[in-house]
Amino acid sequence: MMEELSKVEPDFDKLEEIIQSDIGLTYRFLKLANSAFFAARQELKSVKQGLVRLGIVEIKKWMFLMLLIGVKTKENNELIKNSLIRGKMMELLAKEQRLFDPINYFLTGMFSAIDVLLNKPMEEILEDLSLDPEVKKALVGSHNKLREHLDFVLDYENLNFGKIENSPLLKEIGKGKVVKSYLKAIEWSKILEDI
Repeated sequence: MMEELSKVEPDFDKLEEIIQSDIGLTYRFLKLANSAFFAARQELKSVKQGLVRLGIVEIKKWMFLMLLIGVKTKENNELIKNSLIRGKMMELLAKEQRLFDPINYFLTGMFSAIDVLLNKPMEEILEDLSLDPEVKKALVGSHNKLREHLDFVLDYENLNFGKIENSPLLKEIGKGKVVKSYLKAIEWSKILEDI
């Protein structure tokens, strides 16, 4: 599935075939596609309908979500929840700034604790993931726009008000929109708990 999604133009028929080959995957996919988060007015009955409704960007996010949720245990449940909130908040902040690639912000936040979850060095984990090179750089600590956003969200999560108040990101976006993004990210993570 990752190989197909890494293509410039993934084949929806191939994706449908891959998803339908796994009952659990099909169930979770249809549940997500029919969730309130996607404002499902009409219930979807097939994987193909879900692929069309979600679109390629959301399908990529979903696939990486399934990867993260696949390592979920009672012990790491809170860490996974925080990672999902980070990812969604970063995506929402990127959209507020009208940045080109909000999915990369989402993935950076979502995978920000994958090394702790898998108990492996980040570099080793990233070798196996098909991610944008800028996402990989941010995750190993290199300074770039993605890393700036991740550091801001981590400071927000940890209530590091001194750093938050002096952040150029806060000044650009505004306190109200930052708070709204955080609350939306929490709401989104709660929807995912049911999937």
